[in-house]
Amino acid sequence: MGFVNSVIILLVSTLLAVSANHKGTRKNDNSKPTEDAVKENSFSIQDQKFIFFPDQNATWSEAVDLCPKLVNDSYLAMVDRRDYLQFMAFVLHKNPHIIEDRGLLWVDGTYEDGEWIWEGSKTTIPPKNSVDRYPLWTGNTPRTAENCLAIEKIEDGTKSCSALFHADVCESRHGFICRKRKINSADV
Repeated sequence: MGFVNSVIILLVSTLLAVSANHKGTRKNDNSKPTEDAVKENSFSIQDQKFIFFPDQNATWSEAVDLCPKLVNDSYLAMVDRRDYLQFMAFVLHKNPHIIEDRGLLWVDGTYEDGEWIWEGSKTTIPPKNSVDRYPLWTGNTPRTAENCLAIEKIEDGTKSCSALFHADVCESRHGFICRKRKINSADV
């Protein structure tokens, strides 16, 4: 009977160890992604690089902290120009794996004192009904608890999609987009 008990204990110990190792390698553990994974989800426009982290499951404030840790000299992305938002729509449409499971990706905006601002620069984000139609917002209007900004991919049933601003609860968990200035063509 002693031998059987020893074998059972050994098997249970092995299963627990394997289970613990597997949990440590799942996608949403916020560990640093490989350089290849960063390159695969990095897209440049002009001198800016946007790095998508759809599998990192973070609150808005965690995303702010994670960007410089995951990619040197990066920050939670400000999508502060119309062409950047159009670029996001293009990237999301051509790379459906980025946002297939999650509908939202955090970006840098917050709602403070009755207006949306880019947290990094403290500049105002135009309201939903701005004259030049930038930015495009989803149908939701910010409520008291929805003080953080995300990008939502909207497929229109044709061969294109839109990237729209979406207000969400800051403690919700989503992937996110980091941004950094591109120094040279080899810059990651």
